[in-house]
Amino acid sequence: GWIVRKFSDTAVLEFAVRELEKVSGIELDRLHETFKSREDQLETQSKLSNILNDISFTKNIFANEKELLSSILGPYLLIQTSSHLRIHKPNCESDSPGIHRDTFYGNSVGHINCWFPLIKLGDGGGIMLAKGSHCVPSLNVRDVSYEDTERELVTKGSLANKLGFVYAPKIDDSIANLSPHSIQLVSPNVGEYVLFFGNMIHSGANGAERVRVSVDVRFTHPYHILKTHEKYFELYDTGVLYKVEKLFLAKTD
Repeated sequence: GWIVRKFSDTAVLEFAVRELEKVSGIELDRLHETFKSREDQLETQSKLSNILNDISFTKNIFANEKELLSSILGPYLLIQTSSHLRIHKPNCESDSPGIHRDTFYGNSVGHINCWFPLIKLGDGGGIMLAKGSHCVPSLNVRDVSYEDTERELVTKGSLANKLGFVYAPKIDDSIANLSPHSIQLVSPNVGEYVLFFGNMIHSGANGAERVRVSVDVRFTHPYHILKTHEKYFELYDTGVLYKVEKLFLAKTD
């Protein structure tokens, strides 16, 4: 249900980290030390996310991964317009959206997730994945409450929601009955990414003593009903037939 794969060009990642540290004025592994409040953290996270989008970070770092993505999704690739930069403080459960499937929140089986750290992960940091859960039906999806106030107060369209926190958390029978032994911590090195099905049961994790700074982005194809909002995805790559068709049907003056 998932693979760990090396990026072929880590210079893109190194450049992005330098840009983020230049703007924040501090090394990313100390970024959390500057937060004065939850609101301050979200504002910083939003600012840094915008920087990554402005430099087309995910488009550039996955440019050499299109062959792999196309082998799974087909030649027409859509990429998430705004990737999620996440800042998960040490042992801070409220910095994670919690265990879930992306299908709870508008994504579909036709979505592939890619997650990777920008800085070295500490012991206990990474992403939790439930092996084989992408092939287990999601039954009896229902609302659930968070135990902490910070996540419970996330509202639709809020800054936290735009940064990847959910405003209506859910579970299904497979999560409710999930054995602790069936979910695994995956901790890629810097320069590697984890590719997995978005309908797989997963969660962020950081039981480490250092901050986890990561990026996640989704890919899909245009041949299924998108339940996300209209601008959630944009065109990333096309097949040969599409390119020929565009040239052939181009209007001339």
